[in-house]
Amino acid sequence: MKTEGISLEQCYSQEIVKGIITHPEVYPYCSDDGSPSAEAFFPAMGDNIVHLLVVEEGKPGGVFSFYKSNHIMWELHTSMLPSCRGIKSKSSGVMAIAWMFNNTGCGKVITFVPSFNKAAARAAVSVGMIREGVIKESFIKNYIKYDQIIFGITKGT
Repeated sequence: MKTEGISLEQCYSQEIVKGIITHPEVYPYCSDDGSPSAEAFFPAMGDNIVHLLVVEEGKPGGVFSFYKSNHIMWELHTSMLPSCRGIKSKSSGVMAIAWMFNNTGCGKVITFVPSFNKAAARAAVSVGMIREGVIKESFIKNYIKYDQIIFGITKGT
C-alpha cells in the first residue's frame, strides 16, 4: 500500500521494530515506569501480532503494531520517528487501519492514550478514531498516575 511517497509493508524483523520503538524520541512516550530499559525491550512477535512498517524514501519512518484482542478487535500501538510525524503520520495511519480491515478479520481497532499525551490523542482522531471511554488511573509515568483514553474505529464507519 502506497501514497504520497509513503508505503506500508508487513514487518517480521524484531530488530527493525525494536529500533523504531526504542528510538530516543519515541520510547519515552510509549513506555511507563514498569517498562524495561530500551536495551532490554524486545517487541512481541507472533501469529496474533501485525507490525506494519512505514517506509519513506526507502527508510523506516515508523511502525504500527496491532495486537489481536479477540476475534475481531485489535489494539494499536503507534511508534513514529520524528521524520514521519504530522501529515505523514496521519496518511500512514489511515493506510494502516485500512490494511488491517482489508487483510485480516479485523472489524475494530482500539488504542489507549495516556491523558498527558495530547499529540497521540490528536493523531488518533486524525485517522478517524473516536473517543470511546476512559480507564481511570491506569498508566503510571514518573510516579504519577494518569487516566488512559480509549479511542476506536469500527470497520465500515
